[in-house]
Amino acid sequence: MYESAFPVGRLVREVADKCQLCTQRSWQRPYGVGLLVAGVDALGPHLYQTCPSGQFWKYRAMAIGARSQAARTYLERKVDEFDACDADGLIQHALAALQVRRKHLSGCEAGCGCAHFCAHFTLCACAGVAAGRRRDEQECGGQRGV
Repeated sequence: MYESAFPVGRLVREVADKCQLCTQRSWQRPYGVGLLVAGVDALGPHLYQTCPSGQFWKYRAMAIGARSQAARTYLERKVDEFDACDADGLIQHALAALQVRRKHLSGCEAGCGCAHFCAHFTLCACAGVAAGRRRDEQECGGQRGV
């Protein structure tokens, strides 16, 4: 059990069950946030969306949040191209989806992060990604996620 692989679908189901339980009890307030959960397990990459009611859905591409409809429309139009893309191509599509809704964003909201899946999980939140170019771990200061 410990130190073993945990399927992404099971993780999302447990989070959704926890959210849904709060909607059944009058003394608890429901969670007020939805999540986009991305992960890789033995079956490959997965992307799920959860909502505060406890429902969850699996997607190939998704955008959530305020004024995300333009990004969702872009992703729906381009989703068939994603299978042929490498990591850089997928990052370019993600940045293009952000660019579509950029006219509605202030400078603070326009940040972007990039997760690299190699031997270790690395999360880079650096300005170069938002500018449309990837940076490696050394340029990002070696920031690592768990």
